Amino acid sequence: PHIKFYNGQRGYVTAEVTPDLWISEFKIVPVVTEPGAAIETRATFVVENGRAGAQEG
Repeated sequence: PHIKFYNGQRGYVTAEVTPDLWISEFKIVPVVTEPGAAIETRATFVVENGRAGAQEG
């Protein structure tokens, strides 16, 4: 599936993939110059088996 998500913050994506579900979480660090800054989940997208498209949630 294709997921398009953009914002100007630095971070990474985690993915949990099973035969029935794909969950992508976009993680960000609001202050990159601060060691130990809290990591936040900026967006989450879910793709369910048998359902077209990604759902934000």
